[in-house]
Amino acid sequence: MDYTRLMQKALVFIEGRLTCWISLEDIADVANFSMYHFHRMFLNVVGTTPKNYIRQRRLSQAGRELIFTLRPIAEIARRYQFESQAAFTRAFKKQFGITPGKLRRTRADFPYFEAIDLEERFKKGVRIMDVKIIEKEAMKVIGMKVVTTQKNNTIPQLWDKFNARWNEVENIAIKGVCVGICPHVDTSDFDENTQFAYISGMLVENFEKVPPGMETLDIPAQKYAVFTHKGALDTLNATYQYIYAEWLPNSEYELAAAAEIEWYDDRFKFGAADSEFDIYVPVK
Repeated sequence: MDYTRLMQKALVFIEGRLTCWISLEDIADVANFSMYHFHRMFLNVVGTTPKNYIRQRRLSQAGRELIFTLRPIAEIARRYQFESQAAFTRAFKKQFGITPGKLRRTRADFPYFEAIDLEERFKKGVRIMDVKIIEKEAMKVIGMKVVTTQKNNTIPQLWDKFNARWNEVENIAIKGVCVGICPHVDTSDFDENTQFAYISGMLVENFEKVPPGMETLDIPAQKYAVFTHKGALDTLNATYQYIYAEWLPNSEYELAAAAEIEWYDDRFKFGAADSEFDIYVPVK
């Protein structure tokens, strides 16, 4: 499946409807994805959620109209699907740090968000990463869970809490390995405020002894494509873009509705340039 081409179709569809009401279901349908896979692919390929992308594009186009047209601010607000001028002003100031009225008066520079062209982006250079396709047996995990959002991400704090207590976990199956689990969630309206679960934990032989405040998770046997992220975490988005926008479009596999796993062993060194950890992407 050509994921890049299909995501580009979604972006073109969005661009043609910035001044119209847009249904996320319609965008997913144009891209020929289920809602869950659409949100997952969009986030990893484009780098932001569909709702956030649409908001940034609408506000950017509205900013141009403030500078280059004489349309009243209230009309521009309605044109770009804001329920009121007040709502538009709040969103605009939050995005750009300046009110619509002040931008119109001063014609100041503002951080305009350009439409993304995926095909052009990936013509500029194709990365090559090694990938292993493995059949992973069923696994048992004991760890700590957080329910979080992309906007208010509390996963780093979860790891801080778990790292302080990991030695309480007994019956460890593989010593020196920690895992981060994103369980599969089929959601029909995922955005930066949608809650999702994440588990920091360790692989265990059984659930006979579970430390207070920790949870258990059974992960069924599954086929995975395994990629190794190399370097500090601030370059992680580039690895995910490779997986979802370069490797998947040219492979014989599709995403499976299963948990995605981060596998941390002694190669992982927080913040270090020579750090490595593996990403297990469920495939079928």
